[in-house]
Formats: sequence, structure tokens, C-alpha cells
Amino acid sequence: MTTAGYGQFYSSGLGFRAGLQWTSSVATVEHAFGLPLSVVWRSPSRTPSERVYSGAAGAMRGYGYSSLDGAVGSLLAGFLMNLFSDIEFYGGVTPGWIAGTPAPGSKTNVRTPFTLTLDAGMCINYSIWRFDIKLMPAFHFDPIGSLTRSTGTGGAETPMRWFFSFAGGLAFRF
Repeated sequence: MTTAGYGQFYSSGLGFRAGLQWTSSVATVEHAFGLPLSVVWRSPSRTPSERVYSGAAGAMRGYGYSSLDGAVGSLLAGFLMNLFSDIEFYGGVTPGWIAGTPAPGSKTNVRTPFTLTLDAGMCINYSIWRFDIKLMPAFHFDPIGSLTRSTGTGGAETPMRWFFSFAGGLAFRF
């Protein structure tokens, strides 16, 4: 997925995002385009020293485990999860267009090229100067059932309504 977007945030942490996205393949169907629009809440950004202190505190909270495997896993997870600069939660809609066709031999069919998804997800940011490293899991619901999957019994088709995406990337803040 490739996205070019704009975000505006206010002092309360609330904001919005809008953009243009291209997805190379969705459920074996090539080339989908979308206009994601979302309302976002972003936690306050933390300085590098605050992140290191929080990471050390998170690691120490996991120190009390009785087994070595549990302690190491908890120490590592606590340290890494507390190093992030900020976290965003968002919800919105993405109207779009499916421009491609299903791959040969695929059981996926395009019922209508117009698509609309309701989206909810989060974005974990790690900032270095004006660059962000991002991890973005999200759930998407398609109420109109743009894509269907053949079940193989009498030509019946079932709408594919739920999608999960996990993306990562590098962003530059202007």
C-alpha cells in the first residue's frame, strides 16, 4: 500500500487525516485506489529521554516474573513498547475504486468496482528528527460487499466484508 496524506492535529490531540492511497493487491484483486478520511486522536509526543526512562520503567515492571522465559519476554516487550514517541487511534471511511481484475484461478470476484470501507486502527510512531517509523494495524469493514468469494457449491458467492491490514513505513513530517 502506498499513501500520500495530510494530517492536522490540535492541542487536545484530536485531528483528522485525508489522503490518496494505492493498494497493489486486495484479496488477489490488483490495483485498488482509495481516499481515506479519518478522525484521529494522538497521544502527546515524548522526548527521547522520556522514552528511555519509560522503557526502563516498563522493563522493570516485568522483572518480577518467576520463570526466566517470562521475565525476558516481559522485559523486552516492556522496554520496546515504551520507546515509541506517540500512538494514534483513528476511525473513518475510505471510498474507493477497484481498477484491476482477480488473479487467474482466484476464487475472488469483483461484484462492483466502487468500494467503501469503515476503518478503525492505530498507528505506533517512533520519531527520529522529522522522520517517523510507523507500525499500523487496522480493521476494515465493507458494508456494500464489493468483493465476493466463490464457495464452489452451485456457484454461490459470499461477500468479503471484513479485512485486516498491517502496514509499516517511513514518513517525513514537514
